[in-house]
Amino acid sequence: MDKLWIVIIKYELPAIFVPGLKYIVMPTGYSGTPLLNKLGIKPALKVLLINPPENYMDLLESNITDQLCNKKDSPDIIHLFVKNDLVDVKVCAVSEIWSGLKLVVPLTKR
Repeated sequence: MDKLWIVIIKYELPAIFVPGLKYIVMPTGYSGTPLLNKLGIKPALKVLLINPPENYMDLLESNITDQLCNKKDSPDIIHLFVKNDLVDVKVCAVSEIWSGLKLVVPLTKR
């Protein structure tokens, strides 16, 4: 694999209220595409998780424990989870292989 993908995930599930029904909880921008596909997790890829939510496998609706990196593995994908007080404001190419993602605390929370 010649590229390493880093996916930054904010894990807050907003509730949508539907009159006459119970609250429905769904991810922001839900399109119906399985999260596993959105994140680019394919069976042959090794995944490194940093600070994942406890219910990560439930959110994926798949168990990828056999794909998780151990100390000797080199990851194909890194999933770095951040708290809700960070927002992504810029993505840029650093080189032909590397990209950078800038995360900041919103002005309203500074």
